[in-house]
Amino acid sequence: MLIQSKYVEKWMEYIRNHPENSTRMTECFWPSQMDSKEWILQQLKNEELFSDNITNIVIFGGWYGILSQLIASYWPGMKITSVDLDASCAEVYKKIHCGDNIKLITDSITSYKYDMFPSIVVNTICEHVTQEDYSLWWDNLPVGTKYIIQGNNYFECDEHIRSSESLQHFLEQNYAVDCLYSDTLDCGNFNRYMAIGIKI
Repeated sequence: MLIQSKYVEKWMEYIRNHPENSTRMTECFWPSQMDSKEWILQQLKNEELFSDNITNIVIFGGWYGILSQLIASYWPGMKITSVDLDASCAEVYKKIHCGDNIKLITDSITSYKYDMFPSIVVNTICEHVTQEDYSLWWDNLPVGTKYIIQGNNYFECDEHIRSSESLQHFLEQNYAVDCLYSDTLDCGNFNRYMAIGIKI
């Protein structure tokens, strides 16, 4: 995985200078978290799924913008919008800030308004939202948009209110039955699911 040194330096500087938030910040770098992000990067480089003319990405559940910064390591000119309901995420990124092409927005998946047609929309928090809220997010996704969605079968976490029992269950829950790509990532004590498709 390519990670520009400027991002690593900023992450470590933030953790060193903000010990009160270091535990939460380092959770972004758990093996399962990084493996899930690298999985997205691998597929974004898949020419059979994505062309070279990707200009902008919107990420829901972007947290502190780590996935955004990893994407920017490969595509430095891409416009990246990272959306998270937690206002502290945008405040953290203001301190990490590594470029004007990444914008963190505090908003919910149900109320976010697209300011342009997105090349790709990524939703990494399928297990964190109710079926009603996911359906509202899906209905708001512009027709013709390529999407990447991830979820898991880790029911033991209280924050996971809509985990999936299997890959097929995940696809059905998230309206991705006719997707272009789907697979399972073994994360040790749970599985991560991913689907890539086009909203029709």
